Amino acid sequence: MEKRKFFDWLLIVFVFLFINTFPLSDFIKNFWVSFGVYLAMNIAFLIFLYFYWKKFTTLKVYPFKPVKKNLLLFLPLVVVSASNFAYLLYVPQDIVGSVSWTLPLSMILTVFTALKEEAIFRLLLIPNLNMVKSRFWRVIISAAIFGVAHITNFLITFDPQYLIQIAYTFGLGIVLGFVYEYGRSISMCIGFHFLFNVINDTIYKSITNGISNLPAYFIINTAVALFAGLYLLTIYLMVIKKENPQADLPFIRVE
Repeated sequence: MEKRKFFDWLLIVFVFLFINTFPLSDFIKNFWVSFGVYLAMNIAFLIFLYFYWKKFTTLKVYPFKPVKKNLLLFLPLVVVSASNFAYLLYVPQDIVGSVSWTLPLSMILTVFTALKEEAIFRLLLIPNLNMVKSRFWRVIISAAIFGVAHITNFLITFDPQYLIQIAYTFGLGIVLGFVYEYGRSISMCIGFHFLFNVINDTIYKSITNGISNLPAYFIINTAVALFAGLYLLTIYLMVIKKENPQADLPFIRVE
């Protein structure tokens, strides 16, 4: 990535982190006013993002368009999006409540989360890692940056559980990166990211009161993630090689 583009991208990340971590509820106690202000901040950020980076946009390469691939190939993504519910099948006693009335509002904000993060860490970052010749390693590097960016949650709360978030967002970033490279559209990434956050986070937290069996939780989620990761890696290797016999493969640099 060129130095100017890199600093532009860092500025965007800084604004993004500020919006995501600003304790708005500490200043605005009214729920509806707080929700409206946060929603407006998200809309303003997306508008800023579009016009600020317009001259560097990669939308012509990876536009908002329907994915023309066989959607059944993305079935593992649906499984990953509900991996926490696979855990609940094993430990049903963790279900202690029902879906909250605020769920639709949370889903609206989750749409903006998916839009912001996919625009920053996939649409703008991956294509501009041009010093990295391998598409595979561009995905890995962008996923690592995506994971490290989530350390802000730990720095705010100093809750050790948020350190785990860095690891699973790194894995999520790898999956999203492969979807981005294979699907040739940012739309699929946004859709999967939205589903993952809504099902595995928003809905899951609204019906549970914590995790009673931590080892089982990690084993089940790790197993699901490995399955999806290997599945997507196989697709990547087979399809990219079929489309272009000279295409770069993992650990192989092709000029």
